[in-house]
Amino acid sequence: MRNKVLWAVIAVVATLGALLVVCLGGLLGWYLVRPAQFGAPWPSGMMGGCSGPGGMMGGWFGRGGMMGHGTEWVLQSVDGSSPLAGTEITLAFCAGIGEGFAGCNTYAGRYSVEGEDGLSFSGLANTEMACLEPVGIMDQEEKYLEALRAATGFRLSDGELQIFSAEGVVLVYSQAQ
Repeated sequence: MRNKVLWAVIAVVATLGALLVVCLGGLLGWYLVRPAQFGAPWPSGMMGGCSGPGGMMGGWFGRGGMMGHGTEWVLQSVDGSSPLAGTEITLAFCAGIGEGFAGCNTYAGRYSVEGEDGLSFSGLANTEMACLEPVGIMDQEEKYLEALRAATGFRLSDGELQIFSAEGVVLVYSQAQ
């Protein structure tokens, strides 16, 4: 058990170190904590993640279209079910990294696009805070991250992003306002 925990910690630290190297290479920083969620404003000129002035969020997704400079996606449903009231789950794409907030914890991992509509995530790691409210938040987060790990493809149209798995799980996002 202790070895599994140790390896999990090592994986998270290694992922965070790799992200730090990428972000120090000229991109705005990947965030571990979103200050706006705790009532603090973002530092001047920075929104977190790779967005904000000079940020490079977004990238080509095959021929499906441009995800959009500065685009953050907000989850609307998982298999037709809306997220719990009072929670927000986000996803953004930045220099080969998919990152976001899963309702309680932040997460990040590499993504790759295959062909015109293939999408997969690898090395997804997340912080490990425990949230007690709203009831069911941790189950929702686990289901969401499992769905991302199982992703095999995507569709993008009219400001809506759908990510789906071979098992039929569909994540539906809209562009953040």
